[in-house]
Amino acid sequence: MRRLRSSAHPTRRRAALVFGAGCSLPRWGTRSVFLLFLSISHVGATNYIAYSLRSAEAALNSLPHSASSELRTLGGITQLTGVVYDPRARDLILVGEHHPGGAQITLDDFAVALRSRLLLRQWPEVSIDPAPDTAKTGYMKVRIEGGIEGTQFGRDLYEADYLLKRISLGIEPSRVVAVPSNWSLVDETLRTLADANGFDITSRFWFYPVLKAVKVRQNVASVSGLEVKVFTEVLSANVNGRATKDLHDLGSEHFARNVSDHFNELVSVHPAFGRVQVLNELVAVTRAIELLESPVDLDYWLTRYPIGRGTTPKQVKELERRGDVPKASGGVSAMSYQGGVLLQALAIRVNAGDITALRDVVLRTRPKATTLTWGFALAGNWIIPGGGSDAGLDTVGEMYSHAAFLIEQQRFDDAAAVYDSIGEIAPSLRAEARSGKASALFLKGLSGVGSEASDAAIRGALDLLKDAIKTKPDCSECLYRLGYTMTVLGMHRDATEAFTEALRVNPREYLAHFGLGVVFYKIEKDADAVMHFKEYLKYASTGPYAEQAEETLKKLGAAR
Repeated sequence: MRRLRSSAHPTRRRAALVFGAGCSLPRWGTRSVFLLFLSISHVGATNYIAYSLRSAEAALNSLPHSASSELRTLGGITQLTGVVYDPRARDLILVGEHHPGGAQITLDDFAVALRSRLLLRQWPEVSIDPAPDTAKTGYMKVRIEGGIEGTQFGRDLYEADYLLKRISLGIEPSRVVAVPSNWSLVDETLRTLADANGFDITSRFWFYPVLKAVKVRQNVASVSGLEVKVFTEVLSANVNGRATKDLHDLGSEHFARNVSDHFNELVSVHPAFGRVQVLNELVAVTRAIELLESPVDLDYWLTRYPIGRGTTPKQVKELERRGDVPKASGGVSAMSYQGGVLLQALAIRVNAGDITALRDVVLRTRPKATTLTWGFALAGNWIIPGGGSDAGLDTVGEMYSHAAFLIEQQRFDDAAAVYDSIGEIAPSLRAEARSGKASALFLKGLSGVGSEASDAAIRGALDLLKDAIKTKPDCSECLYRLGYTMTVLGMHRDATEAFTEALRVNPREYLAHFGLGVVFYKIEKDADAVMHFKEYLKYASTGPYAEQAEETLKKLGAAR
């Protein structure tokens, strides 16, 4: 968040970055793999890599301590483009391209993304925010969500976030001529306030990757190209002692446009930003896996694959820069930053489009049933032809991320309005839009618990979730949210039915076990509560409610 004040008081800028997407990186491929690409190259064709997760699991089980680079780095894939599931072989195959110099993707990254989404029902997030004693200590807290704490995944998101802040302040050069620091552009904002006797502006800018909605047709998924944009928004403004609407922070807007327009150039000189790109592609792939036609056995990757440890900080020294404000204000300015990185993704099932060619080219070019990774050529890009009839699908990613930002700012009504627009623009995402709006209303209700308006908001969320489930009966996440909303409203029997149905639709909806534990604890069915809390902790020991589940088990005399 950024604060900008007149010369009578130091200007404080606080900006937040949020990488999110129509939500939201590995080692280099070996030379032998790249030569294979060349050997199968065809004029006018795109060369792809296929990577078998079933073969990877078998290799790791047989030689857990001597995995090759090819195994650990997804065969050299540096850009994920899709997924194919072979139900006969029970094999999930990742598809992508190798670009020399591209950011690495590892099996660790895949497992972290998978667990964040499928086990914890969270999105990977890193946030650097003020602590209660920041003014005294000069340190800010680092908040890490989605099960990425202590992983290289989490470390890399943190480093990308921190680097962006340094570039914004001009502490670190962007090394791209067209992207000067935000510090150097402050005069553009101050010129618009030259006649003001005093002003106080709070604004924020955030970065997020925009993935056009991932499309899933039967057992094939396609991930469109990643595009990173930067947006800025004035949260509040007071000029001459009065609240002012529609004020533009021109300096931040200019900086945001520059980074958006030249992000690929920034990636070429700052690998940390490229890492964010591929991590978000992984998040998109995990979202797509949820929508495949056939159920995929992911137990090894969700519970048994050993993820390597990384170091993620718990606090960091506040970045701040002080100096002369340009002549327009004639005072002293200071900038400091807070915020973070949030990876998100959207995925939709489409009912049109022939995926035969995509599926067959992957399965038929595989040399042997046990082959780990192989190359193949495809005329054109990895896309589902004719997949989807919504003209607005390419724009909803940006709106989806904006809604998440508004919820974070507790602007619940504004977020609800954005979700309404998503449902109108992209009818195939109507269920997801209603579920999102329900979340906004539910959180609005919780923020004012006990009031009449609070109860109305929560009941509004209840109606939206019921409607979403009518549209999409197999939405286990919608069913879980419905159960949780019913629990808050004291509808324990109905909540139990919703949680149970969520688990029937999707046995991996582990949050439903936590919900059942809460309901049974409330109605004093302690044995059932213990069973479901333990089942939740079995899979989500680092989940958002793990501590609460552990404490309740202790109260019941059933601590693990």
